Amino acid sequence: MNLQYPSLLMSLNNSIFENTIIFCMNLFPNIVSDPEILNGKPCIKGTRISVELIMEWLGTGGTPESIAQKHPLLTEELVMEAIRYVARFFKNEIVIEVRSPA
Repeated sequence: MNLQYPSLLMSLNNSIFENTIIFCMNLFPNIVSDPEILNGKPCIKGTRISVELIMEWLGTGGTPESIAQKHPLLTEELVMEAIRYVARFFKNEIVIEVRSPA
């Protein structure tokens, strides 16, 4: 068995992963992930406000404007960047709806 192929594949995967990180850093400069802050959840840079929390606020009826008004560390542009961040990562997701019998 030739073990060069797995290491080549690993090398390609690491390269793709690194390129994805660089791409995301340029596209979402205000979204950061640090293992020391909220266990690495993506957050707004310089805050402990997670992208997940912003999505929860939006899901309960908040708007980018109202969220920015209530939270002095946020701007409408930061909220919109969080929305674009989530949209980018759901673009390639496959969602399977499972319904249980009534």
